[in-house]
Amino acid sequence: MHGVVLDSPAALAEEATLAALLRCCVREVAGPRGLVWPAPPYLLLRVAGTLLRVRTSGGAALRFDGPPERLERGAWQPLTSGELVELAEAALSDLPSPTGPPACSSPTSRRPRWT
Repeated sequence: MHGVVLDSPAALAEEATLAALLRCCVREVAGPRGLVWPAPPYLLLRVAGTLLRVRTSGGAALRFDGPPERLERGAWQPLTSGELVELAEAALSDLPSPTGPPACSSPTSRRPRWT
């Protein structure tokens, strides 16, 4: 994820969006499920059943050094922010509700309010 001088604003926005979403997926989606693996110089993670990889550097600080990719039919393909959003959404929709199923399923029951 280099090239600040020559990249268009749209390319820079895509790069920043992908980096933020990848960090979120590592921290909130794949990491807690044990689906993140170091494979130097890459970091591999599985999100919604899809294997992703991104080149990393920086030691303790997670820095991405290249565009992320997804494994599709045995070949690495570029990953867009839209695709990553869809994968994260699919992975998060599989998580159980933090409060479990409602105690009463009548139409008049109220859901707890999050504060």
